[in-house]
Amino acid sequence: MYLGIDTSAYTTSIAIIDDNEIVLDKRVLLEVKKGKRGLKQSEAVFQHLLNLNNISTILNKKEIKAVGVSIKPTNQTNSYMPVFKVGESVANFSANLLGVPLVKITHQEGHIAAGIWSNKITSKKILTIHMSGGTTDVLDVLNEDYKLKIKCIGKSSDLHAGQFIDRVGVSLGSHFPAGSTMDLWAQNTDDKKIRIPSSVIGNDISFSGPESAAQRLIDKNHSRDEIANATFICIARSIEKVIRNIYQKNMYDIILLVGGVARNSIIKKELKSRLPYKLSFCKANYSSDNAVGVAVLTMKKYKNL
Repeated sequence: MYLGIDTSAYTTSIAIIDDNEIVLDKRVLLEVKKGKRGLKQSEAVFQHLLNLNNISTILNKKEIKAVGVSIKPTNQTNSYMPVFKVGESVANFSANLLGVPLVKITHQEGHIAAGIWSNKITSKKILTIHMSGGTTDVLDVLNEDYKLKIKCIGKSSDLHAGQFIDRVGVSLGSHFPAGSTMDLWAQNTDDKKIRIPSSVIGNDISFSGPESAAQRLIDKNHSRDEIANATFICIARSIEKVIRNIYQKNMYDIILLVGGVARNSIIKKELKSRLPYKLSFCKANYSSDNAVGVAVLTMKKYKNL
């Protein structure tokens, strides 16, 4: 069995996989006070320590062959967040105690692996869109049996897609994180009279202007449901523009969308109806932060040691 640990900005996760079957998938959301739009890293670190201490009790008598952990957000230069040091420390201690290999990966690799694994993707050349509260990256991914070569070819220049959603959602009265609540609101209407303009230059996206536009709509007392719907349509159109820009120069076997934002029903519907390319969305259970992808990569890397 292979243990994966992920301590992201808002979720403590552990998973155990054995022969491609999930033995354990445990996630604990970090607590954010009502009206707040996030946590300080120090607050998140403290909660991760408490959560991992509580979760560890369910690991008794598991025959672990290797321990995997996400140690930073992405493979990009200077990618760093203190929260990942919690998982790394616990994983290092556990591997040494058990006398098994330690596999270090990135949080983003875990998301991509979860998307590939949950959809049983065998394609090698994958255009991946990673959308979450901390990331909006456009990635060129070469997949050779989970040996991932990742190159960032586009990104958000300011706010990430998840931040855009959360800021609008909290202003509308939702608890943080606001994605699920905003999705429910958006499904209450098909009215597209309200429009939030998208902002794309080449492969890069800006969400700060759209967020300001959404806040102005809130100030004018427009419908909560319509604003939520317009927010998701804005994100979908932004992603659509980027994908079309990339496809003018490159071809891919498949487009994979991962991360918490990728599970949104409106974004899925819009992209599927507007794009003529082969799209695959990470299965909903594995879109939000989790350690399943980390465990999958740990298993694959262990077998190639």
